[in-house]
Amino acid sequence: MGKYIYGGNHSFLVLHDFLEKLARTRLEVTEIYNDRESYFLTFQQWARNFDANREFVIQRFGDFNYRRFRLYLWGAAYEFLSRSLDCYRMIIQAPK
Repeated sequence: MGKYIYGGNHSFLVLHDFLEKLARTRLEVTEIYNDRESYFLTFQQWARNFDANREFVIQRFGDFNYRRFRLYLWGAAYEFLSRSLDCYRMIIQAPK
């Protein structure tokens, strides 16, 4: 993914590391929600839609780009399904 989809500098959030650092600030977490299941369903539907438009994508962007984005979409769906990847929604606020 880092080479073909999201080039450049980036890093994944490791929740326990993030919360440990956040605990040293005055900010407080009021909500954490794991959106893994929603992301699995979303990526699965995106992949199905992508596959349904295979000929158009190949004609417009080429076979290589079709294959790499197909791998990304189905791969990401699998990572969320297998619990190898999570996605969190958080509400963090400064105390009043």
